[in-house]
Amino acid sequence: MKIEPKILPLSGVSFREIIQGNFLYADKTKFIHKMIEHYMCCYLTRPMRFGKTLLLDTLDELFRGNGELFDSLWISTDSPYGFARHPVLRFNMAYEGISTEKDLIDNIKDDLRNVQKSRAWKSPLIPMK
Repeated sequence: MKIEPKILPLSGVSFREIIQGNFLYADKTKFIHKMIEHYMCCYLTRPMRFGKTLLLDTLDELFRGNGELFDSLWISTDSPYGFARHPVLRFNMAYEGISTEKDLIDNIKDDLRNVQKSRAWKSPLIPMK
């Protein structure tokens, strides 16, 4: 039986693309499960190109309940995790042109308004002005 080698993913590839595209993926779901079960919040400080974005993308898919992406991974085969859907808010904090606290707050409010519009929230996250 010939085993097809997996392709190494390049930067900018999402968790979904890695799993569905048969890319090589080092299963970190055991550590992710420990993180979400034991910690209320985590501050991720790693050097550039260390996988922070891929980790957040993996958490995004996990909390959205997309269990089919995890079928062959530890969290699906060896843990009691149930893949319940949870609301996910994702912000890119690499805003350009931010020079004051007010600029940052305004940008975050704009992001929240966009999420509110795109997801049809039943109650407003922030007042729509």
